[in-house]
Amino acid sequence: KFPLVLGIVGIICTGALSVVYEVTKDKIAYNKNKVAIDLMSGIVPDISNAEPVLEKYDVAKAESLGVKNMYEVSDSKGVCAYGYLAEVTGYNPGINFLLVLDDTDSIIVGFSVVSHQETNSGSYGGPLLNSPDFAAQFTGIGFDEVGSKVDFVAGSTAKVTMGAVKAGVDNVISFHKQAVLGETDDGINL
Repeated sequence: KFPLVLGIVGIICTGALSVVYEVTKDKIAYNKNKVAIDLMSGIVPDISNAEPVLEKYDVAKAESLGVKNMYEVSDSKGVCAYGYLAEVTGYNPGINFLLVLDDTDSIIVGFSVVSHQETNSGSYGGPLLNSPDFAAQFTGIGFDEVGSKVDFVAGSTAKVTMGAVKAGVDNVISFHKQAVLGETDDGINL
């Protein structure tokens, strides 16, 4: 008798979860898109929309490079940039950052650290990731200038963090070059 009751309760719970999922899935998608727009509004002036488009591209390759989501960013004139939410591992997993790239030119529009689990004291990576000065270095530079114009040099305790962020930015740029700009794989990061 107990297994029968347990089975019936399981079926009822499964059905209830299915109904809740169907009712909330559109609202959840809307909220995720709103979060992306909110993040990018500090980077892209006059943003009107950020449409998730990762499923149009090679999702497996993107995910292997740490890209969690990709957005077509629009302003009043149309698509103006692509935003990438990516994740890398420094000392700890979970350095999540947003990199916004121009839609036609090889220029970085902006960069922002969304969240991280790095140590936030001393000369560890956390204070560097939290610094607005670090993020500001990315604005307006060319793809090929990342290594020379962004200061990834830090104390020995932050080298792992900064190395991971640099590799993540390079991977996103390489993916963007191939997927959006139509360039061939340069073999550096892909």
